[in-house]
Amino acid sequence: MSKKVVNDVDLEVKQVDISQLVRDQAYQVRNKLDKVTIKRYAEVYRSGKTIDPVRVSLVNGVLILVDGWHRVAALELIGIPRADAIITENTEAEALWIAAKANLEHGLALKAAEFRSVFRAYIRARQHIKGKNNYKSYREIGLDIGRRHTTIRNWMIKDFPKIARKMGGTDEFKGKGEPEWFSGSDHREPAIRGLDKVYQTFQAMADPEARGSVISHAEQVIQAMKASSNWTLPKYEAPDF
Repeated sequence: MSKKVVNDVDLEVKQVDISQLVRDQAYQVRNKLDKVTIKRYAEVYRSGKTIDPVRVSLVNGVLILVDGWHRVAALELIGIPRADAIITENTEAEALWIAAKANLEHGLALKAAEFRSVFRAYIRARQHIKGKNNYKSYREIGLDIGRRHTTIRNWMIKDFPKIARKMGGTDEFKGKGEPEWFSGSDHREPAIRGLDKVYQTFQAMADPEARGSVISHAEQVIQAMKASSNWTLPKYEAPDF
């Protein structure tokens, strides 16, 4: 296994199965992936050249892809099932900020609307806090994110009104208060989308034995899911006739 220096820290690079990675849109500030970039990365991989490992956060036992969506898509495009990855254990808010910060530091230039997502991740990860529960000024936050302080103030008022009230109407912090916390993602939507994709692929299969193999494996996965952790069925709501 190799190592890569990230923020002056040597981190181990490991191989990870792409199928194990959760690609939750909550951890992706970009509105969509760029097909040209995916194809360009695919050609680099085909040539045998190396690309920086992807970043993965272990959040509550789940492997979340936080940096490297285009690289993973490129590997899938050319049929490579594993990726070099740096895996760190993080909270949900920390992982959210790692994902947003990565897009600030490299890759395609962010669009104006995508900077808004970076700002939200910044606040939810408590990057706006300095010292002991003191807030950075709007100018300081703007310098961190790369937006004008007036834009940051407007976003704060609209997205985090409680924090905005504590910061007051001037550029400097006034008072102390509880930040609005990131409620987290339960990963339900990407999991359901994944199951839907499996079903669509299954419907396209013609070989009865192959279809049976998929059903058998799906039943094993469902049994493992039921045995692995606490779960409850969603409450049934009668239709409103």
